[in-house]
Amino acid sequence: ENGFGRIEVANQPMMAFTLMWCGDTQRALNATLEAVENATRIGHGRAEMLAHNAAFELYKAQAEFVPARKHANQALALAQQLGAGRFEAMQETYIVELDFLQGERKTALKNVRVALAHCRDVGMSFVGPKVLGGFALVSDNEVERHAAIAEAEALLEAGSVSHNYPYFRIFAI
Repeated sequence: ENGFGRIEVANQPMMAFTLMWCGDTQRALNATLEAVENATRIGHGRAEMLAHNAAFELYKAQAEFVPARKHANQALALAQQLGAGRFEAMQETYIVELDFLQGERKTALKNVRVALAHCRDVGMSFVGPKVLGGFALVSDNEVERHAAIAEAEALLEAGSVSHNYPYFRIFAI
């Protein structure tokens, strides 16, 4: 109504994440699929990428791995297209998570090393603790796991972007 359509579309994925964390899965899924559609329609790549992130989380939580992977791959392609390296590491970690959940531990470990390298290239504050948590989750090397957890804890202690706190701990558990 007031010409703020891009702002509305940019924030729709956050509504989906909020609904997800509040336990309203169906409303969250509806909101995120609408967000994907709206962002695609107006050509708002960042909003579309975030909407795919929310869709990934929701489908993964329901063990619907085929649509989860589709959304993770679309989000990764958008991160690469946008040149958003810090988001690229996040999307790669989504794919790592799916590989691990589907029993592909070696692939997950190879891919988490790539995500961690991307993280180190662009800076660890945005998604580093989450990626390190993913590394600890998939690694079968106890020394590497403990080192990843210690590094992530230090990053969190120093202050980090909010999504790192729950996601690191979910992975580390």
